[in-house]
Amino acid sequence: MDIGSVGEFGLIASIRRRMKGKYPPEVRLGIGDDCAVLRPTGEVDWVVTTDTQVEEVHFRRDWLTPYQIGWRAIAVNLSDIAAMAAQPFGALAAFTLPAAIEVAFFEQMLDGVCDLGFRFDCPLIGGNLARDPSRLTMTFTVFGRVPRSRAVLRGGARPGDEIWVSGRVGGATAGLRTFLQPISLPAPVLETLRRRYAQPMPRVREAIFLRTANGLTSLIDLSDGLAGDLGHICEESHVGARIVAEALPVECGVHEVAATVGEDPLDYALRGGEDFELCCTARPGALAPLVDEFRAQFGIELTHLGTVTQEPALRLVKADGSEIALSPHAFDHFQA
Repeated sequence: MDIGSVGEFGLIASIRRRMKGKYPPEVRLGIGDDCAVLRPTGEVDWVVTTDTQVEEVHFRRDWLTPYQIGWRAIAVNLSDIAAMAAQPFGALAAFTLPAAIEVAFFEQMLDGVCDLGFRFDCPLIGGNLARDPSRLTMTFTVFGRVPRSRAVLRGGARPGDEIWVSGRVGGATAGLRTFLQPISLPAPVLETLRRRYAQPMPRVREAIFLRTANGLTSLIDLSDGLAGDLGHICEESHVGARIVAEALPVECGVHEVAATVGEDPLDYALRGGEDFELCCTARPGALAPLVDEFRAQFGIELTHLGTVTQEPALRLVKADGSEIALSPHAFDHFQA
C-alpha cells in the first residue's frame, strides 16, 4: 500500500502516536494544532537550526535503507545543536514525498528519525507533509537548550589556544566512494565506512561534556570538512591555525579507498565533509587531562591537532616539518 492510499492526515496520525509521552517540559503542546506551543524553563538560552536533505543531492534511495535516510536527515540537524554544546528538546519536520512511496518505506524512515531523535530526547513536535512528483526531501528545524550565555560559538578562539577534534575523520567520504563504485575491503571496514556516511552519530553528549569541563573557546561540527570548518572558526574569531598532518585521526580504510580511486587520503580527512565530529579550540592545557575520561565515556578519541595563531591563515605542518598553506575552502551547494 502506498502513502497516497493512507493520505496526509493518516500519516500525521501515525507520527503523533509515536510522540505520545515523549515531550519535554518546554513543549506545552505538540502535534495536533496549527502550531506547537513552547515555554522556556529556567535560566537557559534556546538555539535553533534547520537543514534539508534532498534526494539525489544528499542521498539516493538505492544506496540507503529507509531507516538510514530518516536517521541521516535528523542527524545532520542534531549535529548543529551539538556544535553549540546544547541539548536538543524538539524538532519540526517538513517532508515532501512522492505519493507512490510505500507505507512500509515511510514507517521505516520514521523509525530512523525517531530512534535517533529519542536517543537525544528530541521528539517531533510539529511539521508538514506535502506531495512531490518525484523526489523525497526532509527538512528539520531543531530546538535546543543551553545554560544562559554558555552556548559555545565559533568566534571565541584566541592565539595560543589548542585545536582538538573528536573521533576520526575522512570516513564519510570514503564510505560515499564505496557507494559510487565497487571497492574491495574487509567486510567490517566496508560496513564501518558506509555507516559513517549513512548513519552519522551526532556528538551531542560529547559536546556537553566538553562544555561542562570548561576551557572551550570555540566549537563547530565537521559538516563541510575539517579545513573548511576550522576556517569558519578562524574567520569568526579573526585568527589563523596551524595543524599537524600526522596528528590527523584518519578513519581506518580511508587510505585503501583513496588508493583504489587514485585520490589523496589527506583530502578525505581535510575536505571530505559529513563526518559530523566536533572540532574545538580550548585554552592551553584544558583538555589534555580529559582525554582518557573522554575515551572511556564515549568510546572515541579526543585528539590534539594544532594551535591557533595570530596570523589569519591556515597552515599544515607536513611529516618532514615543512609547512604549506591550507585553503579553507568548504563545501558549497551552489558551486559543487
